[in-house]
Amino acid sequence: MKVIKPFIERIHPVGDGIQKLYRFKNNWGASVVRYYIRTRSFLRPTKNGYEYASYTRNEKEWELAVIKWECKGENDLKLNYDNEVAKSGVNGVIGYLTDDKVEKLLIKIKNFKS
Repeated sequence: MKVIKPFIERIHPVGDGIQKLYRFKNNWGASVVRYYIRTRSFLRPTKNGYEYASYTRNEKEWELAVIKWECKGENDLKLNYDNEVAKSGVNGVIGYLTDDKVEKLLIKIKNFKS
């Protein structure tokens, strides 16, 4: 994302990939990920033949889930599916997003009421 910088950027905790966590003053945020698992795949393969576990098809797409920060700690968060952004996805997750689409969703989340 070009304009909004992540609160935390780290290696994805489950598969091989990246996770960016966003946190706004209203205690809302997002987990934006792209990762794959080391299983050979013909369904959604990466260039090395492994399978994307996130709702992505390549290194330019992202998956976004809305989170609500409970306290001040970096791990005090919960996925939140009861909001307008999450409801626009499948099971609360929005996939196959470009950088620009992620930015637009982050701006919506940043404007949520506390």
